[in-house]
Amino acid sequence: MIFKLLTAKNNALESKMFTISEENTELTETVEKLQKLAEKNVPQKPIETPLNVMSESFVTDYNGLQDKVDELNEDKITLEAKVREMENFMKEMVQKLEELESVNAELTEALSSVNNKKQQLLEENKYMAESVTTMQMQLDTLGTPQKIKRH
Repeated sequence: MIFKLLTAKNNALESKMFTISEENTELTETVEKLQKLAEKNVPQKPIETPLNVMSESFVTDYNGLQDKVDELNEDKITLEAKVREMENFMKEMVQKLEELESVNAELTEALSSVNNKKQQLLEENKYMAESVTTMQMQLDTLGTPQKIKRH
C-alpha cells in the first residue's frame, strides 16, 4: 500500500520534472532569441523584455518538487526503519516458535513416557489383583476344615 503511494508520488514527481524540463528548454530558447535580437539591435532602442513568468514558475515548481523529494526521502527513512523493526520482530517470533516447538517435543516425549508407565502400572495392578484373588482362594481352601476319610 505504502509502496504504491510512493510509486504514485514518484510518477507525479517525474511528470513535474518533465514539465520543468520543457519550461527550461523554452526559457533557453527565449534567452537565445533575445541575445540574437540584442546583438542585432544594440545601437538601436532597448528591447522590452517580457515578464519572466516562466522563470518564476520554474523556481516555484522546482522548490515545490524539492520539498516533495525531501518529504519522500523522510517517508523512505521512516519506512525503512519500520521494515527493520518488523524484521527484528519476525526474528523474535521465529525464535519463540522454535523454542515452543522444542518444548512441545519435550512434552510429547514426556507424555509418551507417562503413558507407557501408566500402562505398566495398569498391568502390574491387574496382576496383583489376580494374585490377591488367587491367594484369597488358597487361604479359603486352607481355612476350611476337611473331612478325613477313613477306610
